[in-house]
Amino acid sequence: MSAIEVARRGESVALEHWSRGVRLTLDDGGLRLLRRRCVVLDSKQWVGNWSWNLYVVPVADVAAVIEAAMSAGFTCESATGEHAIHLSELLDARRAGPWAGSSAEIEIALAAFGECA
Repeated sequence: MSAIEVARRGESVALEHWSRGVRLTLDDGGLRLLRRRCVVLDSKQWVGNWSWNLYVVPVADVAAVIEAAMSAGFTCESATGEHAIHLSELLDARRAGPWAGSSAEIEIALAAFGECA
């Protein structure tokens, strides 16, 4: 996969990696992405178009995946909604140089979404 969209309640943040994709593995315990295991609370196939599946996971797991994605070269391509834009700004600041913030800031920004998909 080469894109991750975090969405909830009409807000979304899209992360993309243009030069290569990463492996997503599914099993009975959930999903594994970028060496992070996520508990899957719900899932649906073929959401939106032919190439998107939906996985509902806890906020803490989403925060860990976003951290790993940004470290792996993903970039924030779009954000819609007040809370999503704030999260996008945190991610852009991290890409621009040494991050003065912490992983907790990402988790706090994600908490505004509630459980994330």
